[in-house]
Amino acid sequence: MCLAAYVAAGTGISLSFSSASLLRTSLLVACLASLAFLSIRYLAQWVRRRQGRSEAVSAR
Repeated sequence: MCLAAYVAAGTGISLSFSSASLLRTSLLVACLASLAFLSIRYLAQWVRRRQGRSEAVSAR
């Protein structure tokens, strides 16, 4: 089923093709942005942990 059918079934409101297309693109951008944010946050935490280990080893 397409996005417009899901919206119509869930809310009872129908969408035009252009509105459904815009909504689909907006959802895609939001998902990619959240994926990028979470990936960068995970990578930053990983780098901080690695730096902490190397400082602990060099302090010995």
